[in-house]
Amino acid sequence: MIYKGYKCAECKKVFEDNDDIVVCPECGAPHHRECYLKNGTCSMASYHSENFKYLPEKSEEKILEEQKKEEEQRSSDKADTRNNTGNFYPNGMRESILVYGGVDPNDKIDDIPVKVLARYVGTSSGNFIRKWKMSEKGLGGSFSALTFLLGPFYLLYRKLWGLGLVTLLFSLVASIPNCIYILYDMSGGNGDISFWYNLLTVFSYISFIVRAVISFCFNRLYLSKAKKDISAGKFIGGTSFAAVLLGLFITFIFSFVLAALIAK
Repeated sequence: MIYKGYKCAECKKVFEDNDDIVVCPECGAPHHRECYLKNGTCSMASYHSENFKYLPEKSEEKILEEQKKEEEQRSSDKADTRNNTGNFYPNGMRESILVYGGVDPNDKIDDIPVKVLARYVGTSSGNFIRKWKMSEKGLGGSFSALTFLLGPFYLLYRKLWGLGLVTLLFSLVASIPNCIYILYDMSGGNGDISFWYNLLTVFSYISFIVRAVISFCFNRLYLSKAKKDISAGKFIGGTSFAAVLLGLFITFIFSFVLAALIAK
């Protein structure tokens, strides 16, 4: 132990750098060697007992120095908490919410560090991490409103290629009865189209159920994809506007071809 800044148990003077210091082997009280020899024993000898341990007395300067260090440490810890990652995203609490959803970046979700998941997700990572953490704790957070509203286009945007393409194909097929019904009605046909009306009603219910199920499963499916990609060394998933444009193009071509076939 360095006794500079502490007081001699005998003379109560503050120890300096070059002082010759001896410590009582029984209680640990520090003395100037001169003081110890002059007294002939530890100045705390009368207090010695089995449980007695001397606590060195600090000088006012030492107390102020330690208080200053404690304040600096608290300020540093507060800054780290506010930034949430040290240097990973150093823009304060707002960035902490947007990037991490208010979750500790050193925490883990399904054994993957939150800061790694945030980097993988990219856009709106805070929203996903918050919902994943809620789901992990059994507090909900499984429903995806954007998936329900945008359907396969949002799946493609988040690069869930297989599910996105299958869902897009299903939605296009499910729209056939509706297209036939609308085009036939616009053409002023007089035939019985109740079959197509009933069919489009059935497909509408099925499409709604399918979209609702996928919307409730999306966040979990996306987390599974993130885990798989990260395990394979792919740490950036991100989004794809090109995939959305491709989905819109496929939808346009399908609608154009279908309209042409019905017109015949």
